[in-house]
Amino acid sequence: MKNNKGFILILTYLLIVTLAILGTAFFSRSTSERKIANVDKDNILAANIAEAGINRVIAYLRVNQPSADLDAPFDPFSGTQTLCAEASLSNCASSTSASGTYSASIDPADDNHQHPTSSRFTITVTATVGQISRTLSTIVQTDNFARFAYFSDNEHYGKGERHPVWFISGDTITGPTHTNGHFHIAGSPVFNDRVASVDDYLTYYHTPPNPTSPPDNPQFLGGLTLGTEPINMPNQAIALHTASVQGGMVLNGDSIIVLNSNGTMKITNSQYSTQHACNPCDGVALPTNNALYVSGGNLTLSGTLSGSLTVGTNRDIIINDNVKYSKVPLNSTFCPAGSVDNVTLANDGSGRLCSSSASTLGIVAEKQVIVSSSAPYNVEIDGSIMAMDRSFMVENWNLDSDSGTGGIQHKGTLKIFGGIIQNQRGPVGTFNSETNSISTGYSKNYIYDSRFAASPPPYFPQTGDYLKLVWQENLGFEYYNAPGPDVPLINE
Repeated sequence: MKNNKGFILILTYLLIVTLAILGTAFFSRSTSERKIANVDKDNILAANIAEAGINRVIAYLRVNQPSADLDAPFDPFSGTQTLCAEASLSNCASSTSASGTYSASIDPADDNHQHPTSSRFTITVTATVGQISRTLSTIVQTDNFARFAYFSDNEHYGKGERHPVWFISGDTITGPTHTNGHFHIAGSPVFNDRVASVDDYLTYYHTPPNPTSPPDNPQFLGGLTLGTEPINMPNQAIALHTASVQGGMVLNGDSIIVLNSNGTMKITNSQYSTQHACNPCDGVALPTNNALYVSGGNLTLSGTLSGSLTVGTNRDIIINDNVKYSKVPLNSTFCPAGSVDNVTLANDGSGRLCSSSASTLGIVAEKQVIVSSSAPYNVEIDGSIMAMDRSFMVENWNLDSDSGTGGIQHKGTLKIFGGIIQNQRGPVGTFNSETNSISTGYSKNYIYDSRFAASPPPYFPQTGDYLKLVWQENLGFEYYNAPGPDVPLINE
């Protein structure tokens, strides 16, 4: 009996020891898992704080618009910042409410002074929560209207009684498209990239459907966003005008410029002719800083550009013939895959070479941009076009050639390689509502020059926002390319 009691006692001790060991192991594991969970929580929170810090720096840039002459890194907030994650601001007075800290720096690109309207900045934010630190960096660039293939503030034309302007069958738009109003659709226009409108609806011509007409069936191949944020248009080309005075060229009064393929231009301008004893004045070099502005007169533009240039006026710009680049951008849709720089011919039938050093052109009118009724059949305009006060339009767009009033018949296709930005939508022709085919004017073929997303024409107007080009976490290996420099931070 005593032996049995001794055995039971030993067994009890063993059981107690075993339970104690298991309890200790369980407690140790629970503590370890809790620590790991806290580390994971702090790690995620530190990343979120770093991202919030980057967004705050971008908000700072929007408000302060740093000068392109800055070249040294700086702290926008003058020291380490504390982030409070409490639901109520009143609870943030306690230091225990602080979720973490972060510090920020802005490093301007060394060549910003050479590209004042497309300045880049590297933003670096380091966030700390407990013992965990995370560092995020992003490169941002000033947003520019040239990143749009098509932009309008309003999709109606005219003063007083305003009329809708329609995208119709046969129209093709390739590139980012935005309106601060809403689009009007008749038939089956094709949009090959992202489309966004501030209004949360579209207007269809055949609604309710007309049984004698084809249905409206637009193709939004890159997606459609309704109810997006508006982007305000400026009404003056201040940066361009300033640059033309400070190292560029200013012409006073009505001017005619014909661009020459050898990198020069022919100028017809009364004051310039008097000053230089020539009329017209041919072989004139492009402005050294690529900025040309006509003050107090209309600018008539045509020719072939070799170089980089932005032209502007405080009145109208008139296009009376083709405006083309001497070479086609190597990465454009007109150069076949595997094209050899300055060797391969473009596939657009123009006979031009594909080149990595192709020209860039900005066309900016503070009033409107008009394609003359004398422009040729199948006209092409290479460049980003902006009409700040009115529209980009075709002269006598609604009159046929038999009217005896200078009207035009169907003149083929208006090809834009670049972009169109306008205050109110301007018409380029009329269409038959039964067939959705062109009656007068031009069909539209608007193709985006993707170079303008990151490298707009010189001194082209800005939106006031910033684009994220790339971002990375500073781990030495992780690098993420943003969806594209044409994607704004908050606007769409």
